[in-house]
Amino acid sequence: VLRQLIQSVDPSYDIHKRLLADIKFVSLYRDMLPPLTREQIDKAWEQAQKTRVHKGRGHNFKRAFWIMVWTGVEAKDIADLRPKHFKMIKGQEWLIKERHKTMLTKSNPLIKIPVLPQFRKILDEVPIPLNKDMPYFPDLDCDACNQAIGEYFKKAGLKGYGAKYLRRHLAEMALDLGQSETWIQQALGHCSDSEQTKKYMRVRGETMVGVFEKIANYG
Repeated sequence: VLRQLIQSVDPSYDIHKRLLADIKFVSLYRDMLPPLTREQIDKAWEQAQKTRVHKGRGHNFKRAFWIMVWTGVEAKDIADLRPKHFKMIKGQEWLIKERHKTMLTKSNPLIKIPVLPQFRKILDEVPIPLNKDMPYFPDLDCDACNQAIGEYFKKAGLKGYGAKYLRRHLAEMALDLGQSETWIQQALGHCSDSEQTKKYMRVRGETMVGVFEKIANYG
C-alpha cells in the first residue's frame, strides 16, 4: 500500500530495499475474529438504538450501520453516495459507482450491486439532494462513524468487532449461498487480483454442520 500511495503521485518512483528493511510488516490475517452472526449484529444494533445522538450526526452513523450490512461498502463510499449512482435497469434499481480506493490501484474497481428494499428504505429517510452530483451524507465523518460502530459492538460485549466485520457479513452470507470468490470480488468492487477478498470469505461454523449433513446423506 505504501508503494501504491507513492507511485500514485510519481509512477516512476520505487522504494529502495534498504528503506523497507526497518519497516515492520504485520499479518493482515492475525487474530481475526470469527464471522459475525445476525444475532450479534442485532445485539450491536440494540446498543446503537440506546446511544444518544449528538447534533444529528449520530443518525447517519446508524444509517451507515445498516447500509454496510446490505451493501458491504465502507464508510468512505457511503459518504460519497449520490443520486447519480443509482440506476434503473430493466425494472431493477442498481448502485453503480467507483470505489474510493480507485486512486490507489491501477485498475478501475466498480461497485455494481442491486439495491435491496432495506437499503432503499434507508435512503428514503434522508433528503434527496436537488443536484444529483451532491452526496446524500455530506457531513458524514467516516472515522467517527467507524469508531461509533465499534462502540456499539463493544457495548454489546463484542469487543474487537466493528465496521470491517459488519461489511464482511454480506460476503460471508453470499459464500454460504454458494457464491465464488470471483462473484464476491465483482459484487464488492474488489480488484480481480485482490488478496483482501479472502478476508471476506470466512466459513461460519454453523453452516458447516448443514453442509456435512448433506454430505452424509448424499446418494
